[in-house]
Amino acid sequence: MTRVNATLSGVSRALTRHVARYTHDASTPFTARRDERMSGYAVSVPQDLGAQGDWLGEHGVDVGGLRARWPTPSELLRVLQHLAGHQTDTTETLDLLTFSVTETAGVQHISANEARAWLDEHGDDADLAGAEQGFTIIQGGWAELRVPDFTGDWNEPHPFDFDGGSADLVARIMLGVTGLTGPLLIMQEGAGVPVLVRAGAPHDALAARLRGA
Repeated sequence: MTRVNATLSGVSRALTRHVARYTHDASTPFTARRDERMSGYAVSVPQDLGAQGDWLGEHGVDVGGLRARWPTPSELLRVLQHLAGHQTDTTETLDLLTFSVTETAGVQHISANEARAWLDEHGDDADLAGAEQGFTIIQGGWAELRVPDFTGDWNEPHPFDFDGGSADLVARIMLGVTGLTGPLLIMQEGAGVPVLVRAGAPHDALAARLRGA
């Protein structure tokens, strides 16, 4: 029961970060995401909720009898690679596997001098060192998926979550994944009730719910 309560109340690991204009990604020379807000999303399979399913039912989320499985990392990558107009970068460190997805048309690379000029307007002095070798601005849709307990086996089902992302793209990814796994629950940091995602659900309605609209 303790684990279930943590899933529902502390679901997204304090991943919400209010960002005025950009975030610095230390894994690249400099990356800025033009986004007013970055939010993490926790994902769970319905059968893991146990008795909390009754609580969800009272809030309009019926998970009675629903079962699903976690995707394999290979399946996650396949879903991401089928997103038209997007590129996926994969990073594996120790027991953490990360997929970074960006809209190809929204990625703009600029020089170090241009980066410094941009930071003079939007950043602060602490970020200037990161701009020495250039600058990448991501203006389109993006998402970052995490497999936090990666065993190294790409064909073994693993839990995953989103370290952040645009609601439209997160919705597209979830609809693709649930086509392989069955229905999954997703909850944005700070949201009150998880959203049940089924394959074939309307994308726009799901994206609106993830945005809290």
